Amino acid sequence: MVLTIISLAAAIAVPRFTHAVNRRTADSAARRIVQDLALARQHARVTSSDISVNFRNTPGYEIKNLPDPNNPNESYTVDLKGAPYNVSQWEVDFAGAREVSFDMYARPSRRGTIVLRIGGESRTITLNRESGVASFQVGELQEAAASNGFEVEAFSK
Repeated sequence: MVLTIISLAAAIAVPRFTHAVNRRTADSAARRIVQDLALARQHARVTSSDISVNFRNTPGYEIKNLPDPNNPNESYTVDLKGAPYNVSQWEVDFAGAREVSFDMYARPSRRGTIVLRIGGESRTITLNRESGVASFQVGELQEAAASNGFEVEAFSK
């Protein structure tokens, strides 16, 4: 009897726990992309130079002309396919390209979207061409990077 109750509780709890982990991981991956786009934008403004973000076919990207904090001789790269993000699929579209550049005035070269999927969760990251601000959306909640770069605020639509 006790084993039956424990088995039943586990059968209910495990899928919910997995869904919660996937939801949190998808949010973290989307925030990482939003914050890195804000970092590239801010770095372009501070250095008065163009900064390009190249999105790979596999989940990940490279920010050219921005040194990697762990290896200053190489460009800043992020692999979203591996831990802790484990992005299984993603679609990148910047007006038909897989790259966006920020000029010395922090203006992006084009608008674009990135859709990432982790388990049954998906997040859509949008880069606004006019403001240069990246944000991500999930359901009724949208997260937006403030124009100063790193603050992230949540608001309802």
